[in-house]
This record gives sequence, C-alpha cells and structure tokens, in this order.
Amino acid sequence: MITRKERKCSDDPVEHISGPVLAPGCKYVCMDCFKDLKLKRYPKKSLVNGLWLGEVPFELQGLSWTEKLLISRVNHNYCVVRFSMSGMTGLHKMKANAISFSVPMPKVYKTLPPSKDQLDNVLAFIYIGSVKPSTEDWHRTPFLVRHNKVKAALDWLKLNHKDYADLEISEANLKEYSEDEPPVVPIGTNQTYSRTKRLLPSLHTERKKGEVKLASVRLSFMELPDRNCQSWKKPILKR
Repeated sequence: MITRKERKCSDDPVEHISGPVLAPGCKYVCMDCFKDLKLKRYPKKSLVNGLWLGEVPFELQGLSWTEKLLISRVNHNYCVVRFSMSGMTGLHKMKANAISFSVPMPKVYKTLPPSKDQLDNVLAFIYIGSVKPSTEDWHRTPFLVRHNKVKAALDWLKLNHKDYADLEISEANLKEYSEDEPPVVPIGTNQTYSRTKRLLPSLHTERKKGEVKLASVRLSFMELPDRNCQSWKKPILKR
C-alpha cells in the first residue's frame, strides 16, 4: 500500500511514506486483532484490508450529512428526506427519515461543490406539518451547509487525495447555498404555508360550532397525493 505525506499547500512536493503505515495514537491491540496477529494473518479491520481509515484529518472531521454530499466526487444515489414537526410551541420536535435509491449511472463531478440545480436532481426534501421550521430548528439538523467547512475540506482533498487532484473548486457554487436553510427547497411553497395559516381561524370557528372536529382535519405544509394512488409509491424527484 502506498501512502503520501500530508501537504499543507500546493508548493509542497508529493512525497510517499516509506515503510509500514503506523497509527501514532494507538498504543494497544484489541483482542480480535491480536488473535489474527498470533496466527500471522492480517486483522480483518486493518488498514491493509481497506476497513480502517486511520486518523481522520481535522479538515474532514465534524462534517454534516449535507456537507459530505457536497464534497463527494461520485454520487451513487438519489435521496428523499421526509421530515415533520410535532408538539406544542416551544416543546416541538422534528422527526425525519431518509431513503436512498441507487442510480444506474453514478454521476462524477468535475467541479465541487455541485450547483444547487445539480444537487436538486439527486436530493429531495418533503416537509409535512402545520408549523414551518424556524432558523433555530434548521440549525439542530444535519441539513445545513457551512461554507468555511466545505471549502477547507475540498482544499485538503485536492492537495492530498489523488482522485481530487484535477478537481475544480467553485466558490460561486458554494455561495449559492444558504447557511441557515436546507440546500434544496423543501417540496411545497411559502404560499401553501400561508394558505394553511389562513385556514386555521376558520377551522377553529367551525369546531366551536360543532360542524367539524379539528382533530379529524389533516393540515400539511405540502399537499400530498392519495396513498392509494400509484404516484405515492414513487419517489418525488425532479429530473
């Protein structure tokens, strides 16, 4: 296995590390690895088997889920994220789940981060709920993008990863992403949310009259298709 010394700037030469690759922070050997070593076998989770990454550089630590999408040069999946909020004001919580669909032809980016239009082709957010998430709510999710974190990660990869050597880093694309909102617009519009808010007083009024039970009314930020129809079974993605 060939490894390289870490480069800090483009003027640093590319130098390979001779000899065995060691982990400076490891002082002990776990029992599983020790058993393999006693039998003169490579440990299953060793670096030589490609199942151990070693020490992660500072620039690549603490990346959010969305930030990892933005620095990935190859995209293998479409992803649909469905999330909702529930609970009383001040005590509400956000729940989400994500589903990935493999693509027949993985997309390889020559420029990173991809533009918002490119990301919109492989990522979709579906929001369901009567309360629109606030900026504070978004900051508690892994959906946001930090410009300085993405830029530092791409700079490090371009210097130290051979598959990123010819990468073009686009600051214009990076500026397209807000640091306070998700990278793609959740399916639904502010107008739909406004219409829902305007409906609330009338629903409360009807409930007082006994004509409609509020608990039986489904309020949503996005108008979803009927669960029984065929379109519900397909991922909602922009092509």
